[in-house]
Amino acid sequence: MKTKKYNQKFYETLEQSTLESARKIVQYLISIFHPKKVLDVGCGLGIWLKEFSKRNIDITGIEGKWILDKENLYIKKDRILVKDLSGGIFKMNNRFDLTICLEVAEHLPKESATRFINSLTNTSDVIVFSAAIPFQGGTNHLNEQYQSFWTSLFKKRGFVPLNLIREKFWQDKEILSHYLQNTLIYVKKSKLDNISASAKLNFQLDIVHPREYEWFAIPCKRIKSLLPGFLLNLIRRFK
Repeated sequence: MKTKKYNQKFYETLEQSTLESARKIVQYLISIFHPKKVLDVGCGLGIWLKEFSKRNIDITGIEGKWILDKENLYIKKDRILVKDLSGGIFKMNNRFDLTICLEVAEHLPKESATRFINSLTNTSDVIVFSAAIPFQGGTNHLNEQYQSFWTSLFKKRGFVPLNLIREKFWQDKEILSHYLQNTLIYVKKSKLDNISASAKLNFQLDIVHPREYEWFAIPCKRIKSLLPGFLLNLIRRFK
């Protein structure tokens, strides 16, 4: 990733809006998986890892070299490994009980996607993963894909998706809608017996959260009201 694309303003915007999401979701993940060691790939300022560390869980983060100049981190800097993820390949010497990777993969080139998922699945048997869907928008999004795209890559590695985050928090207005919409938990198929029997294996992968839809729909509706009728009819012909 190019460091210049990730300036201070980008991370400050994410910081405050992510705090409550991390608090609630991390608490839930711990109640299910009881991890002792957690890895966050693309950890940013360490907001999510901070929530794990509050519960005496061993944490490790991976970020780009921009992190070396930051002082306002939520975790100790020595808990973050500096790695270039742009090629999709990274290696860890240790295995983890849980790996999270939230809203990171869309920032990598599409040709890196398979290598990146392969690298993730080498770190743990449980991966909490989210990535921006098409037209979600954001800073330097290079590869926005629906969940079915990523699920196909995980399945090639023997992982199956669980819909636990959506089922638990879909109506929670304190959690950012892109986490609700995009987050799936991928578990190594051989480890499914350790997960609650209530976890559904068949569900709709590609969905849009109502709050995400409204964010685009409301401005579009206002623009539409300003367009002359003949132009609207012309646009409809090409739908």
